Amino acid sequence: MLNPNIHKIKLTKKEFQIYNKQLIVPQIGINGQKRLKKAKILVIGAGGLGCPCMTYLISAGIGYIGIIDYDNISISNLNRQILYDINHIKTSKIAYAKKKLSLINPYCKIILHPYKLNNLNAFEIIQYYDIIIDATDNFKARYDIDNYCYLLHKIHVYSAVQQFESQISIFNYRNNIRYSNLYKKDINLIDNSCNRYGILGIITGSAGILQATESIKIIMGIGKVMHNYLFIQNLLNISVKKRIKSYITKQYYSDSYNNNKILNFNSLTQLKQNNYII
Repeated sequence: MLNPNIHKIKLTKKEFQIYNKQLIVPQIGINGQKRLKKAKILVIGAGGLGCPCMTYLISAGIGYIGIIDYDNISISNLNRQILYDINHIKTSKIAYAKKKLSLINPYCKIILHPYKLNNLNAFEIIQYYDIIIDATDNFKARYDIDNYCYLLHKIHVYSAVQQFESQISIFNYRNNIRYSNLYKKDINLIDNSCNRYGILGIITGSAGILQATESIKIIMGIGKVMHNYLFIQNLLNISVKKRIKSYITKQYYSDSYNNNKILNFNSLTQLKQNNYII
């Protein structure tokens, strides 16, 4: 649970009206809502994962949301980056995202970081936040985020997507398992960009929403958090069956490997790390 000292946090009458439906959820209530209001979340990447994630975080009442991105809106973003529209092509993503998000909930503070995260600015930015959401689409950024979160003791909420598939996990949380424990830097990984493999927008939506959900659970200290396994889902041929796998093979993206699965991190030593891609 984050932010246990909430006695000074107040909810306005308008906030009670906005959050009315979730305040009556037993696991949330007024104290849970106050924890959300006090929370500080940094979303790195305002694209296919970041847009749905931020939309539901601000709708839930996260008090402070930081956004890092330096890109402009392009027409090819519109199938999955749901905060943007065709009338604002070439506009700064984070500037327009702030405008749209503020219309959803003006009682949350949005902090813009319109530049690329690097060694010169990362520590100054990340230290301010409780949870870091990785909504990037390349391995270098993921390794950098992994390292910054480890050094600054920040919770790392990870997701990656491709075509009809996504994977989600929580790193650097309690057991200190890191992204780099799963994906070693010395193996030949292929960047999972939308330009290379393609993506159905609904997939980024579902993955971004899961990132938001896990963050909210961590803040309030409720439910089971995905901190000791990698959750992998394929929505093309969806199944509710979940299976434990001790390693990832190239089968990961085959048509026959299409169920929801869990990769147990207790078996990390058995990973055949030269035999998979994401």
